[in-house]
Amino acid sequence: MCELCAGKAVIRQAGEGEAIWFDGGLLTITVAAEDTGGAFAVFDYLATRGKASPLHRHPDAEETFWLLEGSIRVHIDGVEHEGSAGATFVFRRDVPHAYAITSESARLTMMLTPGGGENFFRAAGTPAERPELPPPGERNLEQFQAAAAANGVVLLGPPPFDLATIAA
Repeated sequence: MCELCAGKAVIRQAGEGEAIWFDGGLLTITVAAEDTGGAFAVFDYLATRGKASPLHRHPDAEETFWLLEGSIRVHIDGVEHEGSAGATFVFRRDVPHAYAITSESARLTMMLTPGGGENFFRAAGTPAERPELPPPGERNLEQFQAAAAANGVVLLGPPPFDLATIAA
């Protein structure tokens, strides 16, 4: 981070930021709410085929995805959409949504407006030991649910996708 820019700008190079192993992927907080006066937070997320979020909503934040690499399937309030590199998705406050990685891997830039959502990822994940995908493991459902409840994420149910066809 640019120490001389404090209070003027946030500059992080590729690979810089707070790396977290989150739900089978590598999430890097590149801009935290404290960097923007709470206005927004930005994340880089790398995950592999079959990774899917539960159906959820954010009552107090918009969530934006910019798909940089790969492809995803997105469920928005009962309707599914496909996206490939270059696609943008904006989930408005309180709208139920979920996503699943449908390519071998995918990289997304994600933004929550306002910021603060990074605390969910910190609580639901673990600090990455190295900047790469985590070793295989199961989602710790109790930790995930507790992190959601403490950070304003409303879990509505499991991923609304046929994961067997996505993982194939």
